[in-house]
Amino acid sequence: ICEGYLDKNTGTARDRAMAMYVLGHAYSRNGEAFTHDGKVSETRPIQLWKKAAKLDPTYIEPFLSIGNLLGLTTENDQAEAAFDSAQNIDPKDWRVYTSRANAIFNTHRGIKSRAALAAAEKAVAIKPDEPIVRMVYGRMLQLNGRYEEAAKQYEAAVGGYDPSKDTSLELMREPNPLRSLAYVYNKMGKPALAAVTLSKYMDSIPFPNRDYSIFQERAEYYELA
Repeated sequence: ICEGYLDKNTGTARDRAMAMYVLGHAYSRNGEAFTHDGKVSETRPIQLWKKAAKLDPTYIEPFLSIGNLLGLTTENDQAEAAFDSAQNIDPKDWRVYTSRANAIFNTHRGIKSRAALAAAEKAVAIKPDEPIVRMVYGRMLQLNGRYEEAAKQYEAAVGGYDPSKDTSLELMREPNPLRSLAYVYNKMGKPALAAVTLSKYMDSIPFPNRDYSIFQERAEYYELA
């Protein structure tokens, strides 16, 4: 549908940019996001998102998608540039900061954990009631060994988390907060509470979709308890 619309060469710049943006995600989900040589910046989704961004420089979505995808790779300079552009478009969009936090951690791990934490804190200041914001902030606290603070963030995320949104672009790569909460409970020396929390997580997903590792993880919590 998007290709057919673009072939007609009609519509506003924003309309065409939106079509390119959606088309990029279609290719991304069809296994064309990465290449064997590792040059993600040359894949078709990135090319389409760059075209969309050039067509309408005020459209924030393609910049976020470029940053998110490149943020999973070593091409972090381009990811940072995309997030900078997104932030210039809308400095109050919380996704800019959660995405930046994830990208910093993915590309630098512990080297820039403080920078990732600072980005997540900005997201909390903008959208404190968004569960994804709490999940990302909790993860950054967890990575810095601040488990009790991370637990509070995950607990806040659980209250507003909607599993039915799991396929949304915003929730891509975000784990259910219950599983993360179980992990930090165990780190806090509360394995019994971790096991109970993980059981709640297991109850939230259909039995056929439960990976064996979840059962193994819960068994380890019970053993520790």
